[in-house]
Amino acid sequence: MKIRLAIVSLVLVAAAVLAFEVKRPGLGTYPNAAWIVRRAEEHATKHNYSATAQTKFCYRGKLVTSDVKILHKQPRKFRMEYASPPLRGVVIGNDGECMWRYDPELERLSISSEAPSCLNPTGRLDLLLHNYRIEKVGEEEVAGRRAYSLVVKAKSSGDVKKRLWVDAKTYVVLRREDYDSRGRLQSATRFNTIQYVDDLPDSQFEAPTDKYRVVSRQALGETMSSAELSKALGFAVRTPRYVPAGYKLEGYKLYKCPCECGHESAYTRYVNGLDSISIFESSVQSGCAREGRCHPPDAHRETCEVRDADHGRLASFDWKGRSFVILADVSSRELREIASSLKQ
Repeated sequence: MKIRLAIVSLVLVAAAVLAFEVKRPGLGTYPNAAWIVRRAEEHATKHNYSATAQTKFCYRGKLVTSDVKILHKQPRKFRMEYASPPLRGVVIGNDGECMWRYDPELERLSISSEAPSCLNPTGRLDLLLHNYRIEKVGEEEVAGRRAYSLVVKAKSSGDVKKRLWVDAKTYVVLRREDYDSRGRLQSATRFNTIQYVDDLPDSQFEAPTDKYRVVSRQALGETMSSAELSKALGFAVRTPRYVPAGYKLEGYKLYKCPCECGHESAYTRYVNGLDSISIFESSVQSGCAREGRCHPPDAHRETCEVRDADHGRLASFDWKGRSFVILADVSSRELREIASSLKQ
């Protein structure tokens, strides 16, 4: 399952807020955490800037570090170029309408339209506040700028799931850290420098389609109903009878293999405000023939196999002519329970 490393996605969902500021004895007034998140959602995309940063992310089972150069043009255009191994030369961009990724090692360009979330900002806010608690823990200096330090904790366990450092003047997220359900750092980005500018040329954000071979334009289709997706694939798409508490169905989509082998799957996604559960279902006869990339080679395995993935855990099994793959940051027990409920 592909990893999207988009800096503009570092901001949490919009938060409704009851008060602009809160008073503490002896400390005067200060913006509360929900207000800061709301300002970040509303104002962070209104700035043009160039920046350098250091990122950490899971790559082939290991947490690796890479230097990146970042350009952002309000409201939605960005460009991120990796300047050090293992992704040196890889460029990810958004021209305002489409995401694109150039990989010099493969000499190919992938382009895909951005698929909007099925949940509106209010719906995402409801999930976030239902499952997580946002706290302001202080102020620090990041990239030479004063930043509010925020922490996001799961209400059920108190575990830290995310940390954010938000520019106190512009509300751009200057630093963030993401943790999995086992408390392990999964990804992080910290700006080293940032320069706000009046404008940036649009050419910086356009995909270089005239120079490189385009191999994929759309992996995920538009959101559709379960019935529509079942008709498109020729089989009844199954819905799990069990998902962990706090998760809500976001929607159904048609997933097409990026390697353009023609393999298609039903993609069902659940979200809880920060984390997601992704379920891929396809016919066992429709797997990709390229080294088992879309469908594991050991077909007809009815026993659910669970293993660690770069982001959470992955379960896979075949049942009644269907192949299922589930990716989620939940316990092995919960993953097997999701799998079992798909057979009911």
